[in-house]
Amino acid sequence: MNRTGRTFTTLAAFGASAGIAVCAGVLGPACSSSSGGNAALYVDSGAADASQTGADIPGLKAWPPAGTTCTTAAQCPGDPGAGKVYVTISGESNAISGYPFPPGDWANDTYFFDGWEFVITEYIVVVDKITLWSNPNHNPAKQGDLTGMSVVAHLDGPFVVDLHKGGAITGQGGAPEQATPIGVIANQTDNGGAAFDPATTYGFGFSTVPAAAGAYNVNLTSDEAADVHDERIIAAEFEHWLRDRKARQ
Repeated sequence: MNRTGRTFTTLAAFGASAGIAVCAGVLGPACSSSSGGNAALYVDSGAADASQTGADIPGLKAWPPAGTTCTTAAQCPGDPGAGKVYVTISGESNAISGYPFPPGDWANDTYFFDGWEFVITEYIVVVDKITLWSNPNHNPAKQGDLTGMSVVAHLDGPFVVDLHKGGAITGQGGAPEQATPIGVIANQTDNGGAAFDPATTYGFGFSTVPAAAGAYNVNLTSDEAADVHDERIIAAEFEHWLRDRKARQ
């Protein structure tokens, strides 16, 4: 936050400052939130892959995974086209802009009335266990009830992403939201490889998990990745992480 020359530095790493939206679509997009190309696909096998560790970033796996061909470096993997699930992640517009003062729109923007502004320099999250279920509407009054659903497909990471960087894809809420892709689910991996039915509704969800070695480094720079590797950016160590980060600046 900045006000009258004073600075408060923060790392938005726990979903407290902006929403996290992981979106997927077969014909139309669907999103789960916590608050057409022809590129080769990254399709999770469900098995750990120790071969992806980046040489310059101890403990994190290189991106993209081996065997993935991307049409552009900024959109990797590319849109697989109809009949497959394209998974993207966004921190929505505030992960990029923070909460400036004065706001661009006094009537509709969120801002601090006393003149502070909240500036985000990094918004690092780790997501995993991206899952599709059948029969998500079996209990409309309690959509979190999984007893009547069956898992039909999944995409495992974990994936570590800096949402402040946005991405090459317009977010589900429209501009200025930006999203970055983290994978493709080509078929019903937990249902015999059956094709997705565009007339069927699927349940969609994901998990946020603690930072740990072994995550795919989707878009972190070396210094950001070193923070993840060295401190794991967990709540119990945040003040220690913040002091060390200030000392390095």
